[in-house]
Amino acid sequence: INEGDQNIATFSAPFATVVPENTAAYVIYQTGTSSVTMEKLADAGVAIPANTGVLLYGSATSATMLPATSETQATLTGTNKLVSTAGAAVDMTSVANAYILGKPSDADPVAFYACSGGTLAMNKAYLSLADEGSSESAAALTIDFGNTTTALQQVATEAAMEAPMYDLSGRRVLKVQKGGLYIQNGKKYIVK
Repeated sequence: INEGDQNIATFSAPFATVVPENTAAYVIYQTGTSSVTMEKLADAGVAIPANTGVLLYGSATSATMLPATSETQATLTGTNKLVSTAGAAVDMTSVANAYILGKPSDADPVAFYACSGGTLAMNKAYLSLADEGSSESAAALTIDFGNTTTALQQVATEAAMEAPMYDLSGRRVLKVQKGGLYIQNGKKYIVK
């Protein structure tokens, strides 16, 4: 996903993988019942451990992820909340408290959006946050890559944003298309 002059994507693999040039890999740790922190795991040339979900961030417009050979492997310092889909797609219907990286429209920020359906492709990652008994969960968490700030912050939610949007085939839609017909909260919408 492009955000200004930087690109953002989630990634995971069933083997150690080298971070490409002009890119850094981040992991996410939950620091409380309603807060998470991002931490840089590896810079270019360092290997991401096998089956580790990461957020790739950098100026590269495309990247070839290569298996590690003799590269130094990064070490996790806590419990990473980015869950790996290495080797197999995941049906998100039965996954609780999951957020997937997306940008539903040009007006929306790149963020982790609450997900309750669809399929997430293999070799991606989703954010899994502990519910901790809370009756409220954020519809989305924005990403802040400021100079040293690496926190995710809650996005103010609107009622319509809380419900997932589907196409007429019943597939979850993250980015709507102009002129498209969608279903949300049991109602049909046409994007103009």
